[in-house]
Amino acid sequence: MKLKRLVTAVVVLFCTVSLFAQEAEAAKSASETEVTAEKTEKSRKEKKSKKAEKAEAPKKEKASKAEKADRVSEEKAASDEEGFLGVKNLSVRTAADLAYYPKSDYVAGGDHFAPVTGAFSGLEARVTGWADYVIPTPLGDHWLLKDANVKVSGGLEITPIAATAMLQGYFTPVPFFVLGAGASFGAGWNLGPVAGLKMLWQEDREYRSLTTFKNNFYDLWLQGTFQFDTGAIWKGDWTHVLLQASYKTYYEGLTFTSDEAVWTWKNAMNKANGWQWAASGIIAYQMPIIVNRAGVIAEFSGHYNSSDYKNFSSWGGNFTTIDINPFAQCELTKNDSLTALICFRARRSFEEDHTSEVDEPYLTYSGNEWFFRRVAFSWTHKF
Repeated sequence: MKLKRLVTAVVVLFCTVSLFAQEAEAAKSASETEVTAEKTEKSRKEKKSKKAEKAEAPKKEKASKAEKADRVSEEKAASDEEGFLGVKNLSVRTAADLAYYPKSDYVAGGDHFAPVTGAFSGLEARVTGWADYVIPTPLGDHWLLKDANVKVSGGLEITPIAATAMLQGYFTPVPFFVLGAGASFGAGWNLGPVAGLKMLWQEDREYRSLTTFKNNFYDLWLQGTFQFDTGAIWKGDWTHVLLQASYKTYYEGLTFTSDEAVWTWKNAMNKANGWQWAASGIIAYQMPIIVNRAGVIAEFSGHYNSSDYKNFSSWGGNFTTIDINPFAQCELTKNDSLTALICFRARRSFEEDHTSEVDEPYLTYSGNEWFFRRVAFSWTHKF
């Protein structure tokens, strides 16, 4: 009987131990399953988070760029508002220009093209400083009228052979129209063979020097300009086609000279006192890159009356000079820009052969002579 009870106790103990072992194994398996599930869920969440961060990255980058652009605009607006030396609406700028002229010999005959015949004909250099003061003159609350303003500009141009003071005023009643007026007064001198100020002794066919600070250059002018930017209609960085057309009428002369005089100013020969006109047209494309503008400038100019050249009736005193100027402008910094330009010009052609510009007033005009005139560079800095 005792043996039977002992066997029964052992069997019960074994079953109990086995049950505990199974429960422990089940608990371990459940724990492992739970840990695996947690790891899977964590991995899924991490992947989802990374995916969301990756999707949000362009938006954050775009927002950052927008914030940066807004900050730059605000800084620029604050700078413009503050003005030069703390004077509100006052700005100062300077420009340095350099031009290279190849040689193109004159060719007799009607309309034609004169090829380049030599590597060098001359250089031109100048430095100009400007101070601009803007006076807001809003004409109403409409967006076309609220930004109306008057700009007054004073300038000084220095070259190796002349100095010229300039005063200009511009009224902008609406964004697409500007009315301007101005005057300039300059003194010239000669530097070796380079003529800053000379007059033609007509009987001798010879240019001779004039007296600096006695015989001075001056002009008075009035100008109207229409301008338009297609970006005002189609918003965007790549939608800016710039259009501009202007017409200018002006009087140009030398002090203490007769109405019959023919003279040279800043090495430009065969000028005469009288009323003249100038017209120009610009078409350019503006881009949000370092080469921010590229286009073409067309310029036309001449005397209203050929009688301004009283003693030279056959040389075409009211001839229209034409300049075609492809150009590109680089925005180096927010305050510095560099413009490169090449010029093709239509000058007078004559029936007779000649080698010097001095002879031209005595010749017979016959047409247009196109030639490659120059390569020019202009650097501008805003303070």
